[in-house]
Formats: sequence, structure tokens, C-alpha cells
Amino acid sequence: EDISNGDDGEPILENANKRDDALDAFNHPRYRRARILHELKTRQAGDKILFVKPESAAPDLLAYENVQSAALIEFFTSAWDRWDSLGPEGHDPMCCLSVSNGDSSAAAA
Repeated sequence: EDISNGDDGEPILENANKRDDALDAFNHPRYRRARILHELKTRQAGDKILFVKPESAAPDLLAYENVQSAALIEFFTSAWDRWDSLGPEGHDPMCCLSVSNGDSSAAAA
């Protein structure tokens, strides 16, 4: 699928994609996909993209800033510290998973 960009560099989505992305105020996968594909198209023919688990923080967030909103980047860079600062009493017990040792008899006890 070829998605064109406006003069401002923003992807121009078809009406159906705009409508579907508008169903969720926080997640816009069609828009994000268009931004990622645009970024990949701007790479030079010899550029290689490697997917590796980082050993340390990146020196900057430029690669992410080209495809993600500033608000999402700010959320991801601060969410853990904000959640952790709440302490156990501030954590929602419904968001935690119990860990099983695989022994089904322990659950019945």
C-alpha cells in the first residue's frame, strides 16, 4: 500500500483508515504504520536496520521521534518511574499476574 504525505510530511490516510484509527484516542496503528513506512522509504539503499536488544540506552530518541508522537515518547520514558514511585499501595492489583511454579496441586490447596 502506497501512502502519500502532505506538504508537512504527515501521512495522508484514506477515510476508512482515519475512521478506524479514530476509534481509539490513544492508539492509531494505521497512522503509525504509515509513519514507519515513510521513514523506511527515506533510508538510503545501503542502510541496514538491525533489530537487537539494547545493552544500554540510546544516545538520543531521533529514530522514535520520526515515527511516534512526542506525548507517547514522554509517556514511555517516564511511565515506569511514575508507577514505581506509587509504591505497592498505589499499584492496581488487577494489573499484576501471579506466577505459577507449574504445580497444579498448589492452586487447589
